[in-house]
Amino acid sequence: MTDSEELLLISDYLEDMWEFLPIPIVNVSMVGIITDTDRATANVFGWSKDEIIGRRFDDFFNDKDQAGAILRETIGIGSVGNRELTAKNKDGAVFPTLVNSLLRKDENGEIVGLLVSLVDMTETKKAAEKLAKLEERYRNTLDSMLEGFQIIGYDWRYLYVNDVCAKQGKRKKEELLGHSLIEIYPGIEKTEMFTRLKRCMEQRLPHRMETEFIFPDGSRGWFELNIQPMADGIFVVSQDISERRRAATELEKKVKELEEFHSLAVGRELRMIELEKEINKLLAELGRSQKYSTS
Repeated sequence: MTDSEELLLISDYLEDMWEFLPIPIVNVSMVGIITDTDRATANVFGWSKDEIIGRRFDDFFNDKDQAGAILRETIGIGSVGNRELTAKNKDGAVFPTLVNSLLRKDENGEIVGLLVSLVDMTETKKAAEKLAKLEERYRNTLDSMLEGFQIIGYDWRYLYVNDVCAKQGKRKKEELLGHSLIEIYPGIEKTEMFTRLKRCMEQRLPHRMETEFIFPDGSRGWFELNIQPMADGIFVVSQDISERRRAATELEKKVKELEEFHSLAVGRELRMIELEKEINKLLAELGRSQKYSTS
């Protein structure tokens, strides 16, 4: 194979690659005229390649000034990355486009034009909007929970707390978000609760527990915690059971008092029976009839 034949083969190969690239790409001259493009560009914009070649680059965008500014910036600094513009197709429909550009030079370092990629962001935008709506729905669900809900990152900073959780912690949400658990509650790292949180964070092991928490102001509260691992760290569902625990403590106290009273009463009754038996025995020795029935 001769050198010219090899060069022709390489040229055909590069032309095939150019045609089958999945991303719309255009070659643009120094004066902003499109000199070449690929099949993907024609598919996205609805024009044939011949209709696109020879037109101004900025003709394909709603804001021609922004499109022209990207070309000028590319000539000035060599490249531009991830600029979003609103493009328009042959039918006049608009769609979001992510623009990346690169200055092209020949072997002598002379500028020969610009290479610009145009990625249709329509589906990406739709997916982002759908994800945002889904996130908002989940956030609203978490905000309206009766239980406290918090998400803690790997650096122990609060990523999310609902109103109930903030109230349980005797803090405002703004005081918690972005701050670390250790910063907000000094000494918490010495508690059994933190040991369980750390175990879940490091070993990805869920845990349920009831724990008493002592707040910085000295007050106390009892909480039932459901600690679970998640991609961003851990989440904790908390229920304030202070009233339940106080009620249980009061009930135990009452039961203990009743048991003590019962023990005292039973002991007294047994003593009375013994006394009655002693009196009956003395009466019998005196030849008199028994006064008490001890059966």
